[in-house]
This record gives sequence, structure tokens and C-alpha cells, in this order.
Amino acid sequence: MRAVLFAAAILAAAVVGIVSLTGTAEAIPNRFYGFVTIDGNRAAGTVVTAEINDKDCSSPVQGSTFEGYNIDVNSDDITSGCGGVGSPIIFFKVGSRYASQIGCFMPGTFTELNLTISGAAQKPTPAPGQCGVSASPSPTPSASPSPTPTPSPSSDPSFSVSVLDTNSPCIPAAGSTICDATRQMLWTGSQAAWTARYEMMGRAAPTPDQVFDATIVLRVESGDPGAIAAIAQQLGWPHVRINAARYRGVTANELDEWVEVKNFGGGEQDMTNWSVRVEGTMIRWTFGDGFVLQPGQACKFYTGTPGADPCPGSSNVATSGVLPNSSGTITLWVDFLDLLAIRTSYNTDSNNQPPPPNLQGFS
Repeated sequence: MRAVLFAAAILAAAVVGIVSLTGTAEAIPNRFYGFVTIDGNRAAGTVVTAEINDKDCSSPVQGSTFEGYNIDVNSDDITSGCGGVGSPIIFFKVGSRYASQIGCFMPGTFTELNLTISGAAQKPTPAPGQCGVSASPSPTPSASPSPTPTPSPSSDPSFSVSVLDTNSPCIPAAGSTICDATRQMLWTGSQAAWTARYEMMGRAAPTPDQVFDATIVLRVESGDPGAIAAIAQQLGWPHVRINAARYRGVTANELDEWVEVKNFGGGEQDMTNWSVRVEGTMIRWTFGDGFVLQPGQACKFYTGTPGADPCPGSSNVATSGVLPNSSGTITLWVDFLDLLAIRTSYNTDSNNQPPPPNLQGFS
């Protein structure tokens, strides 16, 4: 329980000590690690390279003592033509032999991937839809760099569903509603921007590793759900958030409104005595005693009769819709401590979306 209640604070304090394990900016790498098995035997100290668009896009992690492999797969900002340009598909090699596993380039994440090499070990063929692109031994130039779709505006000027964007969009500084150009550059790990920031503080220009570290600290301290989730997954901690909401129901009396809760972390969370509330109303959904939210699991609370993926606990809490159709705030509470865990807002107006990490209009 303590881990999830104070996860953000603990992560902000501890992140400097674990930044060698994760990254979160588009201008910094996607870090991969794991064990290598070659012809049935575990290999230690093996040099692994990562290939994107037929180009070596990998850099070894300096000072790593991990017994397997531990490499950074570079973005195009670091090595021209690498991750983020053309294709997100990563092939892994030991010498001239390819591993049977394929990676998907996701800038600034920390990915565990055990590699297996056997026989002639030719380049594997991606499965249909893998990494968000069609099956092809050679990635196509039109592929998206991220397998997770980012919420996009609907043709309807008013949204009916909003979701949490975990693709690490820039979170404005406190008191601001947008990221200015400088913060955007810092958020994406710009070497020039961080050098200027260090000079303002009277410090020597940062190394690329220091930029890597500083970017992670900035994102975690700002409450970036993608960064915090990546670290929580690595540490095996739970990280529960409000993930989505339908606030404009389509049935009579809008009894099909719902709020979705998801565990983005790497450990299970007992949800006994947790609840979801709608600010400005008396509505409170309470989780059933003994319900455990597993890593990656999501469930929904409905205003009326439970639909797909229901959360065990409260149901039929209203006779009509309760989530405001214009804008609103949904909160997640640990009731026995009377502790607010998460507050997140939404807005139905496509031209007036609340800044991340609030829910963003999707449909």
C-alpha cells in the first residue's frame, strides 16, 4: 500500500539513482536489457547490437554490471536514421546472427527483452501489425514510431470519451497551461536546451548521460504518467490511475457513462477501501473487498448496469448520468486514510483540453 500511495514522491527522490535503468525523452534512447541464449546456452558478456532500417543504432550502457545485455537504442536525434524515423521495428544481432525476438522503438522507455539465437538465425519477419506497421522484413517508411495511438480530435467538436495519454506529452510548469518552447526542448532531452539551463545555474555543460538523467527527473517531478509507469514497472510497484471516462452517454438517461481505472505499474494492488468519486456530486464508486488490480489490468465503474470489464463493487449508483457533459474532475481515493491519490480532469470541448496529465479527448 505504501508504495502506491507515495509512489510519485518516492520516484522523484529516487530517480537519480535509477536513471541508468530508464529513459523518457524522444531525444534520448529506448533502453533494452535482458539475457541472451545462444544455441540453448545462456551467454554472458555478449555484445548485442540493435538494428533499425539496416543500421546499427545501439550504444552500450557505460558502467553496466548486468550479466546479460544492456544497450540503448538511439533515436534519430542521437544517430541519424535510427528510432523515430521511418520505422519503430528493432532487430537484435550477435555478430551476424539475428535473435528471433523483435523490439518496438518507444523513446525513453525501459524494455526487458530476453533474446534467443539458434541455427542460421536469419532476420525474423515481423508479425502483422507488430509495432503498428504491416508485416515486412524491411520496415516501411510510413510507419508510426509508437505502437500506442495518441488521442486525436474527433470530427464532432464535442468529445464524449477522454483517455490518459501515456506517450509522454509535455506537461506544463505549475501555473501554466502550455509548455513554452524552452520547456518543450527540455522535455524532449535537447542537449542545447539543457546546456543553456546548466550555464544559467553556473554549471559546466552536461554530458549526454547527464541530459538523460535530468530529463527523467523533470518528467517524474512533473507527474508524467508514462515515465512513472515505466519506473514502477521496473521496480515491481503498483501504479494505479484513472485511465479513461465516458461522460456523454449514448443510452437513455446516460446510464452507460463509465470511469476506467488501470494499474500501470509492475505489481498488484489490493483495491479494498479504495473509491472513485465525481467532484461536485455525491457519487462514489467503491471497490469490492479483496479485489486485486493486477499489473496492466483495467476495469470500469458504470453509472447504471455494469457493462464490459466491470470493477467489482458499486453498481447502479444513479438513475441518470452523473458525469458533467461539459467538463469535470474525477478523483481516486484511499478511503480508510481519507487520502486523495489521483485527481484528473477532462473537457468535452476539443478546443479547450486540459493540459496533461489530465484526460485528453478521444472520441
